Amino acid sequence: MGKTKCQSFILIISLLSIIFSTIGMGGINRALAASNNRNMEILGNGNVETYGFLDIIKNDDNSYIIGTTGLRKILRGINLYIEGMPEDMMLVYRAHMQTYGDIPKKESVNTWKDPDTGKLWLKAPAYLGVVDELKGIEGIQMRLIDKTTGKDYVDYNIRYQLHVQGIGWMEQVANGEFAGTKGKSLRSEAIAMQIFKGDRMGNHPMMPISPRYLELRIRDIEKNIKSSSVYAMVNQNATLYNSINGRIIGRVKQGTQVEIIQDRNYAWYQVNTGTNTGWLKGGNLSIPNDPPTNTQWLTRGQLESYINYKKFSSPTPYFIWVDIDRQLTHIFKGSTGNWKLKRTMVCATGKNESPTIRGIFEIGDRGRWFYSNRLKSGAKNWIRFYNSYLFHSIAFDSRGNIQDNTLGNRASAGCVRLSVEDSEYLYENIPEQTTVWIN
Repeated sequence: MGKTKCQSFILIISLLSIIFSTIGMGGINRALAASNNRNMEILGNGNVETYGFLDIIKNDDNSYIIGTTGLRKILRGINLYIEGMPEDMMLVYRAHMQTYGDIPKKESVNTWKDPDTGKLWLKAPAYLGVVDELKGIEGIQMRLIDKTTGKDYVDYNIRYQLHVQGIGWMEQVANGEFAGTKGKSLRSEAIAMQIFKGDRMGNHPMMPISPRYLELRIRDIEKNIKSSSVYAMVNQNATLYNSINGRIIGRVKQGTQVEIIQDRNYAWYQVNTGTNTGWLKGGNLSIPNDPPTNTQWLTRGQLESYINYKKFSSPTPYFIWVDIDRQLTHIFKGSTGNWKLKRTMVCATGKNESPTIRGIFEIGDRGRWFYSNRLKSGAKNWIRFYNSYLFHSIAFDSRGNIQDNTLGNRASAGCVRLSVEDSEYLYENIPEQTTVWIN
């Protein structure tokens, strides 16, 4: 067989492999939803290990795919262009390459520099990647840019999804978000993409995310989620009671570290000694200072992935997560396995000497105003979630003047403080029996 015929034969086999392997994964119809854009076409090709440059494949739902799945062939590079796009639009992309890191690295006639971030992007149809080296794309970002404003194009969106070696299809992202991995030596095999109008991510199902990817993603997220337990040192031999001023159930030696569960007026503390749970008098404990607030927020995608993976449930269409470490209260709407982030609110939880209780609770009764003579402080829009623990507004004095507007740091006597606006939202929208998770 001649060289030309042999190359043609390999190309045909490669294209058939793409089609069959894609169908085997459930079909690109389920990966990226049908677009309501019918004027623009994504054209170009991808450089695939062994097979060289393969043309992009268009599907019946106006989605596109470059590369292969199930053949363990890395995608080394791409060059794309859009036919029929508006004159003031341009497609730009950047990649994270094995060994080389983020590319492009140097300005040229083919690069575009984001005026806001200073990052370099390659302008389509320039080639992104390597040619002959056995190096692959590990991650990618794509954007549709308005040439007149230097911002993301208003009327159209681009979404994309990577198939990664050893993992499978990862989650779908859009408009410059990062798809793929970094620093894991996991190379991409295929990219699915689509240009569309309307909702940024669409309401249609995407390619089913591989269980392996979900497991790895949750592991990464869990590294950034920690329980905000408060540990104190017993400063003298102490008596442990079953309740406040109750029956003696044991002794705790000086120097023992205990976990504080809750307090009562700073005078009594319910603690876990490791072998027993009971109440100690406050004078028996040395409590550390409040830790700094973690300012590294989780993304919407991380929040939703984690909550849904953990199968949190609620008797109502709402679920609340109070992240003490970050001093944030997240409101989700939906149902088990399908929660969507509705609102994130900066809050102020209890100080270490009066910590907010952790665990699973539910929304109870509520009221528009309360004032505590003991604390010499009051608040608006209170909602009970456990005994005397409440959600409520920032602190006010008895005359209704702001007393303490601290948010974003541990500041309360155990309740979860919110801005007046956020406390109003919670009061008006969250029904009784809604599940509350505080960690």
